[in-house]
Parts: sequence; structure tokens; C-alpha cells
Amino acid sequence: MYAKVIDASFSRISVPTFRLFRDEGYDIFVQDVWTGIGSPLPSYWNLYDSLEAKNISAAYNVINGARPGDEQIDEGHRVIGDLWNEMNFIAVDVEVNGITVEIVRQALDHVRTLGQRAILYSGGWFWADPNRWADGANDPTDFRDEKLWTSDYTKTPTLLAPGYGGWETAVGHQHKGTTFRHGVEVDLNVFDPAFIYKTEEAIMRRHVAESKWYKDAFEEGTKWGLGLWACHARKDFVAACGEKLRASDTRLTVEIIAHQVNQGGSLILLDGDKQYAAIVPADGKRHQVNLYIDDTSKGKFYLWIVGAPLRIQRVGCTEAG
Repeated sequence: MYAKVIDASFSRISVPTFRLFRDEGYDIFVQDVWTGIGSPLPSYWNLYDSLEAKNISAAYNVINGARPGDEQIDEGHRVIGDLWNEMNFIAVDVEVNGITVEIVRQALDHVRTLGQRAILYSGGWFWADPNRWADGANDPTDFRDEKLWTSDYTKTPTLLAPGYGGWETAVGHQHKGTTFRHGVEVDLNVFDPAFIYKTEEAIMRRHVAESKWYKDAFEEGTKWGLGLWACHARKDFVAACGEKLRASDTRLTVEIIAHQVNQGGSLILLDGDKQYAAIVPADGKRHQVNLYIDDTSKGKFYLWIVGAPLRIQRVGCTEAG
């Protein structure tokens, strides 16, 4: 089962519109942050609103042969600004005539120097055409060990060998170009879920390193051998509940969605040596899950997703009456 992804360049996409896409299973978003000559006006705010909508978010940065690759990545880095560390990946977009193998390598290396995961975006129509390359490269295989996001509108969604560059697989496939949907223009893609969600766990681990509350939760979760998912849940959980859980019998309401329709999972709330658990069906739909916490609580709570890449949408607490 593939993860469904939209990407965009110039359309301004609001939080409500992102939620419409989420209802269709598109809860991963990639924004063009540099075209090779400038930045699309909505770049930063699309990424900001995508994160506000609880989407997994990433960016792509077009490069050309006019400047060194690292300078062009710096342009995108400036646009993304304080959201850089929240990106799932940065794609180096190679589809402008006059590029060289050296410039592509500079761009990939610089993304990593800036602390992000780098992948390549291109298509066989470009990559395998020697007239596109200023250095005479002919379907170069120099990057066959890099992760590839391929563009091919002639195939149904697939991550099999794209037929160029020596790649045996791809992690992403842009299978449909400019599509007008919900009042905006987007491209439609599929990605390997393992590629996407592994980085979401890494983002969560960064939060663990930055916060004592996260650190305590991480250590407790490790003790229980639980999976680490839904990195945005921790802040929402604290903000929504706080001391309220310690006051009386409480109902914790969690709105949650399963990304993979063939794989469900469990939502578990740990309270010291006590567990409250609920099963999330494997149907790809939103569900409201209620966990009832009694007044014997120890007041030290950790919220975890176990068994599948599930995503928490919203958390709320009310007294159970």
C-alpha cells in the first residue's frame, strides 16, 4: 500500500483545504521552495499551514546549471526558515537544461550538511537525454544509490525500476501532473510508506532530545517496547489535558487516522504501570477514540501509537460523567 502525496508550486493552500485533501488520504505535502530563479510566493505559508493541519511536510528545490548547487539549496533553505527541521525530506529537483553531475552532487551534499535528508526528483524524459546535460552526461548512473522521486505520467502508480539512471526502485512516483482540485493546482504522487514514516519517527526523536517531558515519555515507551509514532501528539496532549487528568475521572478523546488501510494499530495511554488501550480499525478513515482514566491515576501520562503508522489529529479531555 502506498502513501498518498500532493505537491504544489504556486497555489496558496489553506488549512481547511489541506483538511479536504486529508479526507481523501492525502496527508503528506511537498512544496516547491525554489524554482531556479525565484521562490513561489506561497512557499513558506503553505508549509506552515500544512504542518498546522498535522500533515507530514517536505520541500523540493529546483536547481540549474547557472550557479553552484550549494548556493541554490541555500535559497530554498532561507525560504523554509524555522520550519527546516520539521521537513520530512528535501528533494533536489533536476529538470532544467544545462545542469551538470557536479552541480547535482553539490546540491545533495549541501542538503545533508544543513542536517536534512536529501532525495532526487527527475524523470526519464530529462535524465536520459544527453542534450539536457551541459557536461555531456548520458543517462548518468552516478546517483543510483540516492533515493529517487520519479516523474512519469504514462504509468499507473508504481515504485518499480523507473528505467533510467541505474535506479532499481524509487521511493516516490509523481503519476499525475497539474490537477485542479479543491480550488488549487497540485500534482499527485505515491511514496513508500516506510521511507516517509521512518523520518517521522526521527523528527519525534528530535523532540525527545529537546524536551524533558518527551525524554521521560521516550524512556517509558522504550521500557514497554512500544513503537514511536505521531510526533505532533505530544504537544497537543499536554496542551489539551494538563492537570485536568489528575483531578477526577476523565475521558480522553483522540481523533486519529490510519494511513495504511491494510494495517491498523493501537492507541495506548500509559499511566505508571497502568495501561489504557483502544484499537484503531485498519480502514484509512478518521476515528474518535475514547479512553477513560479513573481517579486512581498516578498523573504521569504517555500517549503512544503502536503497531502501525497512525496519525493523531486532535486531543481533548473532559470529565467523564
